[in-house]
Amino acid sequence: MKKWVPLTFIALAASIGFAPVGRAQPRPGDHPGDKPGDHPGDKPGEHGGPATAAAVADYAAKLQRVEDDLRRKRAEQRKDAHAWEANRATREEERRHQLEGVWGAPFLTRAEVRTELELHSERVARIERIIDIAEDTHNAALLAHAQRVLGREFARNARVMADLRSRWGGQ
Repeated sequence: MKKWVPLTFIALAASIGFAPVGRAQPRPGDHPGDKPGDHPGDKPGEHGGPATAAAVADYAAKLQRVEDDLRRKRAEQRKDAHAWEANRATREEERRHQLEGVWGAPFLTRAEVRTELELHSERVARIERIIDIAEDTHNAALLAHAQRVLGREFARNARVMADLRSRWGGQ
């Protein structure tokens, strides 16, 4: 009986220690059949290599303009909860067209790009919900923090998308 107590404790500690690993989200391009060097930026000489800082800044500026426009519209539309839910499909279609304007439709159909866009959209949705709550409760500190996090997420997304774009030679 006394042998089981330490063994149970060790198993419990190990399960707690490995819990964060189970919730980790894969990077875009982390798929079972990938080989080393299949990720953006791994092949510096191929298709222009990793994206330059100027290209990342250009994409980030374009995406920021799109997001600023969407944020203004969101503030107006969110006042009516019923209309907000009813117009979800319209907002999705508008967002898709805006992204096609920045990146191009053929580029957005690639599996790695779609994986990155899904990850980005999940993160942005959560951050925007936090911003909505902060605005509703007039919590300036939370609002400022969430806006900084949102800015970092947009920068991360622009960097990853620019790397993917440079990997395929600007397709």
